[in-house]
Amino acid sequence: MVVDVDAVDLKGIDPAVILAQLVAFIRQTEWAVDTVEDQLLWSGDEQGPWLSSIDDAARDTLASISDDQFLSLSQRWSRIEELWLGEDVAGDEMVPVIEEIAGLARRARDAGEHLYCWSCL
Repeated sequence: MVVDVDAVDLKGIDPAVILAQLVAFIRQTEWAVDTVEDQLLWSGDEQGPWLSSIDDAARDTLASISDDQFLSLSQRWSRIEELWLGEDVAGDEMVPVIEEIAGLARRARDAGEHLYCWSCL
């Protein structure tokens, strides 16, 4: 049986810190530990994998990104310490990633579905 999954590969982007900072930028607020509420749904072991849900408010925030926001969000998000650890990156480097995230969030919102994060070490 083949299962078709609508997903984006966000290796290295965790929901609680890195994705949450993008959400905070969109909301024009400061990042906080509860900016994105994620709930552990399943855990393999200490090394993972883990499956967690991402709250619908974060999904809707990500779905609300307009085309004219992609570049400015990329310029801010690409500079966060947790994402690049101080490396110099082009300001538009994260635009394709943000477009993918926004597209997935829109499809989930429009279908009445939720966002999930599968991760491991």
